[in-house]
Amino acid sequence: MRRFIPRDYHVRWRGSVRHAQDHFDAAQMLYLWLTDLTGSPPGRPEMWRADGRQAERMALYDNGFTSSTLPDALKKELIDIELYPHGPAVIGEGTCERIIVDWLVQTLLGLRGGFEFHDLEGSGAAARVPRLVEILDKYAADAFLIVDNEGEIARYVDKAVAAGKLTSENVMLADDSLEQDNFGADELIRVTGELAANPPEGREPSSLTLTPDQLLAEHADRRTRVNQDKPGLADTLLKMAQRPEHGSVRISKPELAEHLAQLLANELREANTHETIEALKQRRPIVRFVIERLCPALNRPRPIS
Repeated sequence: MRRFIPRDYHVRWRGSVRHAQDHFDAAQMLYLWLTDLTGSPPGRPEMWRADGRQAERMALYDNGFTSSTLPDALKKELIDIELYPHGPAVIGEGTCERIIVDWLVQTLLGLRGGFEFHDLEGSGAAARVPRLVEILDKYAADAFLIVDNEGEIARYVDKAVAAGKLTSENVMLADDSLEQDNFGADELIRVTGELAANPPEGREPSSLTLTPDQLLAEHADRRTRVNQDKPGLADTLLKMAQRPEHGSVRISKPELAEHLAQLLANELREANTHETIEALKQRRPIVRFVIERLCPALNRPRPIS
């Protein structure tokens, strides 16, 4: 007894787009086989379906199955028709950038891990930026760069933008560091103090005794003593906090970033009007960058795998 197979079984099982690709591949195989057999491509069919697409079919037939398409043009075409499978990629200098951006994306779009993150592991890797962007551009729908504007990084970014490998609007250059550009010295000290006073299980509470003036003075001195890979304000804060005179507080940078990210997420949830959101975007540049640049790229429709 022959098993009944619905007429549209293959369409439903593989999906209409993949089913169309099956037909295209079969037609291409026959086209190339006939061309190889006779020495010339097969001629046009004598009859066409009268469905209003005759001119389109003729153009496709004359173009031929094996006509080459530039990778960039193919990528743009697939993005335009919502069939490009890859999402955006974010390039940052470390774990803190990933943590903060991930929290913002989750708060705004409900997505956790909705983008690929590539860690430069410090600004000393600035020379890798153009090559990394070029590699990512081969498959990532968009590339976003979040780095400190110091040392060689600005020059390499300008070079990547000039070469067309990176869109200038997709670059966020922090004057000092991501933390200082988005949080004041007093805020960073307050969050660090709260973490010290309310540590996770297994760590004793401690009290941070540090003023914004002390932090800024030490930070300015540290940056004058270093030519490359200048420390960020959060790095200076955590090093000072470890000293006995400031409380012997030991907190990791990712731990601080996690709490700073939660602070931003809470502010976003409370900003329920256009005016409050705009004010938050002005006060927190990373929020503006994620809302105006990264979120539209993540919202771009892609095929369901």
